This record gives sequence, structure tokens and C-alpha cells, in this order.
Amino acid sequence: RPTRRGARRGRRRSKVLVVTATPGRAWIGVFVRLSVGLALVVVLLSFVDLEGAVAQMKLVSPWFFLVAWLVWIGSAVAHVARWRLALESQGIHVPFLRLLRLVVGAHFVTLFMPSAIGGDIIRVYGTKDSTAGVLRSTGIIFVERYCGFLGTFFLALPALVFTDFGSKHPGLTAAVIALFIVLVAAVVVAATPRVASASRRLCASIGLDRLGDVIERGSLALRGFIGRPSLLAAMLFFSVAMKAGIALQMWILARGLGIHIDIAELMIFLPLYNLATTLPISISGLGTREVTTAAFFVAMGVSPHQATTLALLALIYILGCSLLAGTALLLPGG
Repeated sequence: RPTRRGARRGRRRSKVLVVTATPGRAWIGVFVRLSVGLALVVVLLSFVDLEGAVAQMKLVSPWFFLVAWLVWIGSAVAHVARWRLALESQGIHVPFLRLLRLVVGAHFVTLFMPSAIGGDIIRVYGTKDSTAGVLRSTGIIFVERYCGFLGTFFLALPALVFTDFGSKHPGLTAAVIALFIVLVAAVVVAATPRVASASRRLCASIGLDRLGDVIERGSLALRGFIGRPSLLAAMLFFSVAMKAGIALQMWILARGLGIHIDIAELMIFLPLYNLATTLPISISGLGTREVTTAAFFVAMGVSPHQATTLALLALIYILGCSLLAGTALLLPGG
């Protein structure tokens, strides 16, 4: 039987949750993240002659944007193929065009979310009816995200091995290897049943039962996929294709500005870029993504003005693609 003290604790915990979930506090968080992102962009602008940067961007041929956009579409198709594999492995069948609509539409929603993974919300709720609930849909996307992160290293690590990047840039190399170790450790921990159960109990003790359910569902889904190496290999293949598309788009934009950089160097940059866009300290990676991109290109020997111009051009390109992707939400669900 529950004691009076336990009941009082439950009521106090509920009150705390109500306070933290109020719209006012949520808007404060959005405002803080937006302020951080804009502040980083302002700092970035101090390293460039804005008028000269705009003039230089105007000289970029539209063909570079068109080719980059076609690569972006190809990456989206690879993303859908990976997601569909994951769904069908669980006996869930969703039309390809519906999944494509959700993947592309998620790029638009991401503009308003705390990090690049915020767009996953629309994918979760867009398939919850087909996947028999939000938790199951979240678990599948949880595994998908892990495959995406691993895909960056399937490109970065071979590039480190077969180039002299490591000897030229030991600091960046150490950062990439450290991220890989952290990711592998996270996969091992997440796939351990005891850790998942302990995480759920911890969440329940502080009133976050829903989060605990999501963590346990994600862990269960991850263990199921790890036991199917052929499926995991196929998903990793599409992950590599997706991430290669990101590197290729950056390379195309750089060439449009007359910046020459080896595509292998951009593949090594992918894990750092992925981290910058995932950090929930700004809206949709605004600022963190641009500062990270400019800093990397400066480390590669590009002038601060050129590197910053490229970061700003990439920002305009990403905003353009995301706004265009918003039209997918207006189309029939398929």
C-alpha cells in the first residue's frame, strides 16, 4: 500500500513536471537557443567583409546549386531506403512515397527544432499508426540514427588511413577518433539490458516515465537489429550513401566559390559536422554548424574570409532546401 509520504512525493513530482512543461518555459528555451545561434553567426560575420562575401556568392553559377540540390534529393532517397528497410524488418509496410514525404518534410520542421534530430518528431508521428504506436516508431528511428552516426565514420576512418591527414592535423584526427570511441561505447551501453532497465527506473524516479519507456524501447530495438548483421550492413550502406551526399554537397558549394579541397578531407570532417548539427544548444544547428564549417576550412588552409563566405553560402543553401522541402507537407500523404 502506498504511504502518505509516497503520495506527497508523487504530488510534488507532478507539480514539478507541470512547471517544467509550461509553454512559457518552453519558449524561454527556444529564445535562448535562438540567441546562441544568432550570436555565433554574428561572431562569424566579424571575420568577413560582408559586402565582398555577398558579391562573391552572386558570382556562383546556378548550376552548382542545381547539382548540389540533386545530390540532396539522392541523399533523401537513400534515407528513405534505410528507413524502409528498418520498418520492413519489423513487419511494417509503409508506401515509399509517404516515407519520402515525411523525410523531406522533416527537413523543413527541423528549422524550428533545437537540433538537427528535431525533425524526427514528424517521422515518429507520421508513422505511429503503421508502427502500432509512438514508442515502437521511436525505437526504429533510434536505431536509424545510430546507423547514420556510424555511417560518417565508415567514410572518415578509411580517409584517415589512406591519406596523410593524421600527420598534418593531429588535433582534428584525435577528435574524430574520440567521437568514434564515444559512439561505440554508447552503442554497447544502449544495447545492454541492465543499463536500459536502470535508465528506465531512474527516469521513473524523477517522473519521466515516458522518456524511460522510449529509452527501453530504443534499447530493445537496437538489440534486435544487432542480432541481424545482414540487415545492419544494408542500413549502414544507405547511411554511407547519405553521408557521402553531405560531403559531396559541401564540395560542390566550395568549388562554386573557387575553393579547392580534397573530398577525402570533407569525409573526415563529417563526424565533426554531424556533432555540430546535433548539439541542442541552438535552433537547427544554426551558428554551431557554420562556425564548425568555417573553422575546419581555415584549418585546411583556406583564408578566414573564404571559409566564412562558404559557411554563409552553405547556410543559405540549407535554408533554401529546407523551405523547399516544406512543400512536401502540403502533398497528399501517400
